[in-house]
Amino acid sequence: MLQRVKSASVTVDGELISTIGKGILVLAAVSKDDTEKDVESMAGKVLKLKMWDDENGGRVSKLSEMLEPADISAHNFTGSGNGMF
Repeated sequence: MLQRVKSASVTVDGELISTIGKGILVLAAVSKDDTEKDVESMAGKVLKLKMWDDENGGRVSKLSEMLEPADISAHNFTGSGNGMF
């Protein structure tokens, strides 16, 4: 699941673990049966998404411009299913 956010954070038992500013929140479920190729495929699709309007009324991907060394990792996120992206 992807969500454009003004900010996002992870809180565990009332303790703030990490936070980011404006960007993309990605909730990705990777199971023990997924291969490295599966994970690379999912990540590649996220990087190619066209989520912003350009000056000509089209859509562009600005994700690569937004990438910074800030990320949030929440282990044990429950969201795995039988579907493929």
